[in-house]
Amino acid sequence: MHIRQLLPRSLRSYARRKHRRIVLRLALRALRRNPRGSGKIWHDLVYGWGNPQWSALPEYLDAIAVAALATSGPVLECGSGLSTLVLATIRAGGGPVCALEEDAEWAARVESALARHGLAADVQYSPVRPYGHFDWYSVDPLALPVVSLVVCDGPRGSTRGGRYGLLPVAGARLAPGCRILLDDAARHEERHFLDRWAAEYHARIELFEGDEGYAEVLL
Repeated sequence: MHIRQLLPRSLRSYARRKHRRIVLRLALRALRRNPRGSGKIWHDLVYGWGNPQWSALPEYLDAIAVAALATSGPVLECGSGLSTLVLATIRAGGGPVCALEEDAEWAARVESALARHGLAADVQYSPVRPYGHFDWYSVDPLALPVVSLVVCDGPRGSTRGGRYGLLPVAGARLAPGCRILLDDAARHEERHFLDRWAAEYHARIELFEGDEGYAEVLL
């Protein structure tokens, strides 16, 4: 029998949490030294964050890093999590990062993780509310900065209208040439509103295949 199997389940769970925190801290340090990232950094970050079912995947984190390094303006994030830590690390000392989050407990977890690692981002608890025929974050668009990059991984997929509301609600806060990185682009719901964005806002969309896929949207 393996020695780990001799330990109580609660102790094994505690040891895993401690190990994940150590891996996360070391991976964020590596990302500070190499903001472009690497396969090992992304995989260590996903493991260390400890939320693999919902966390951004390595290929999406890699796209975020490339886009964040290519822009100097503020970044808007729809949904918060590991990608918030990645953006805050890459943009340390640069343009601000504002993340909208519909779940109060999750927003608190992300804020706690940012503080623990000495990172700065504005995580705003913003419940989803109706906007006519779709739902989106209950945010005053005029309170948002004019952004040159949007990392869009929220609101959750079950939201009425999906993530369509970004452009009708906050489109005026997106700078000319703003780039939107949309996660989960392989899902039917996301493809549907991407088609609507293309038709209604003349957005140019490029799809990238992967485990869940993502899309790059240019306005």
